[in-house]
Amino acid sequence: MKSFRKKIHKISTFIFIIAFVAWGYWIIDTEMQFIQFIRDWLFSTNNWCKKPELDDNISCGEESLFTQEKYSDFQAGKFADAVDFFTKERNEKPNNPEILIYLNNAKLMQEHRKSYTIAVITPIKQDDQGTGEAFLRGAAQIQEDFNKKHKNIGLKIVIVNDDNNPNTVRKLTENLLSKDDIVAIFGHYTSELTKAALPIYQHKKVVVISPATAKREDIIDDKKHPKNFLFRITPSVKFAVPELIKQLKLAKSTNGEKVAIFYTPSSTYSKSAFEEIRDQLQHL
Repeated sequence: MKSFRKKIHKISTFIFIIAFVAWGYWIIDTEMQFIQFIRDWLFSTNNWCKKPELDDNISCGEESLFTQEKYSDFQAGKFADAVDFFTKERNEKPNNPEILIYLNNAKLMQEHRKSYTIAVITPIKQDDQGTGEAFLRGAAQIQEDFNKKHKNIGLKIVIVNDDNNPNTVRKLTENLLSKDDIVAIFGHYTSELTKAALPIYQHKKVVVISPATAKREDIIDDKKHPKNFLFRITPSVKFAVPELIKQLKLAKSTNGEKVAIFYTPSSTYSKSAFEEIRDQLQHL
């Protein structure tokens, strides 16, 4: 009888240990899932790197805007596989800024790292990839350096092709800002597109860092919105024209030659430059 009781005791103890281990494993696993859920909930936003669309001239890594190649792993949310794929592509194409941007985006998504997202907007044409790639190359390097330096927060970049088309840029901009993760815009390549899209950026209070060289007053003509969301990185014609006038003075001969100015009235930059030259020549 004692022997039987000992066996029952051993079996009960064994079952208890198994149950305790199973319970502990379940608790740990559930806790990890809960932590993951909280982390995803805290850092999740309605952004372009989750459930992306194809063929919309906007890409976080799901497709190439240069070649139209589709990247199924990124599109399906398999970011670890996407990191492996873009790493191989990066090794084969070290000068391709688009691949580097998508690689860094995939790493951030894989790590569930909190990040800020900016959109880089440039014309991307099949017969002229140089302009688009040059526009992206600096952004890709900044993203690479930032994400290596900062481990707790990252920088994602969404690439946008505006096709240098002022007739479609407003619709493209509205689609871009329909997601809530875009905190800033770098672009557009021309003053016309910046001017066409700016009312939307101003209304949404999204910072625009533009390479536009036209006068600020010529770009901002909508007085309903505040003016403090547009920043330029290149000098305007107001600063460039005096140097041109200086050269004209140096080249002026005694024969009284006149200066002829050719410009495109429909171009914001060209018109702005013409008006600045005309105004300054009148004071000579």
